[in-house]
Amino acid sequence: MTAHHGKAPALAVDVESVLLQSDLRLETLWAALGRAPLAALRALAAPGRMQALRRIAGPDPDLLPLRPDAVARIEAAKAEGRPVFLETADRDMGLALARRLGLGEDAVTGPGNGSDGADRIAAPRDPRPCRFATLLAELRPLQWAKNALLFFPLLAAHAISFETVLPVMIAIVAFGAGASSLYILNDLLDLAADRSHPEKRNRPLAAGTLPIGTAMWVGIGLLLSSLALAGSVSAEVAGFLAVYLSLSLSYSLWLKHVKWLDLIALAVMFLLRVLTGGAAAETGVLPTLLVFVAAVFFTLASVKRLTGLSRQPNRAHLPGRGYGQKDRMTIAAAAALSIALALAAFLTYASSPHALALYGRPALFAAVALPIGLWLGRMVWLSLRGREDFDTLRFVTRDRAGLAIIGAGVALTVLAIPG
Repeated sequence: MTAHHGKAPALAVDVESVLLQSDLRLETLWAALGRAPLAALRALAAPGRMQALRRIAGPDPDLLPLRPDAVARIEAAKAEGRPVFLETADRDMGLALARRLGLGEDAVTGPGNGSDGADRIAAPRDPRPCRFATLLAELRPLQWAKNALLFFPLLAAHAISFETVLPVMIAIVAFGAGASSLYILNDLLDLAADRSHPEKRNRPLAAGTLPIGTAMWVGIGLLLSSLALAGSVSAEVAGFLAVYLSLSLSYSLWLKHVKWLDLIALAVMFLLRVLTGGAAAETGVLPTLLVFVAAVFFTLASVKRLTGLSRQPNRAHLPGRGYGQKDRMTIAAAAALSIALALAAFLTYASSPHALALYGRPALFAAVALPIGLWLGRMVWLSLRGREDFDTLRFVTRDRAGLAIIGAGVALTVLAIPG
């Protein structure tokens, strides 16, 4: 193979170290773990483990992130009529990338075989520089706001004091660290699905701006830290966190692909936050309030799926999930029933001796059911029309009308407390 076409020098590009903005071995590992976790773990202990993992699943060459500067050099060489060689030990991957880049099959060659005299794109010292902002984006600290739900038992019991707030705060940090470790895990398992998604493709791991190896080490550190913090509060809090992490792991590996079980799992994970808050503050939680929380968050889980289906291009199947367009109205009906259950549970609690002892104006407190029902119903209505964000929490924090409804509910609750 010659390095020159006429007088123009060829351009040789090493696929693994220069063209790809990701680690092909780790990509293969996580693709296999996402497809068949147990088989992938067995393959790791087998001889020729990379080949064994590739037989289970491999990364999609059409979705792998490429270094923009390398692609620009390739396009410039093509425009100049210079031959381009992709050097790789994985010929199948090389052929797929050659097709993606508009190159012929003869452009694919073995490592170092781009020929003498060819121009080469230098491998960067750090092929994927990891900035703190990139890592922070992957940890999704905005999602930690969900852990404010741990304050719910403390607020519901009107038991706010230093002795109750401090352990709940520590538990919140523990849940945040644990959740971030699982966000990393979920994104590693969902690389292909995220890269096919109109918004999730910009996540650091999917885009290749955060090295997979770095993310793995950070995830392990956060997981161990979360368990240590929870254990410092109490064994019960650590137990609830362990159950939450186990359920979340099951969700990432299996439950998120199973119709209806995924919605139930999401609601239960929010319920575990409430139970953990009650354990940390030692206030406990009444059964009616647990039913209320479970129903509210089943509704919001349904909203998440409805938004995904409604905003799916060409009304297609939801990637990586068990839902199609035919399920939209069924999910909406389930959400409506869940709203009814939430309101029934709230009104039952509002008329209970516990609530009557805390609220001097019980009729005003019962009226909080109106903004609750309005807000939940509005969320379902907007999701059916694809007018929400893929990230429910982000939408809630930016939805002025929704925040006004929430504010009205808070105001009624405060006014119902005796002066």
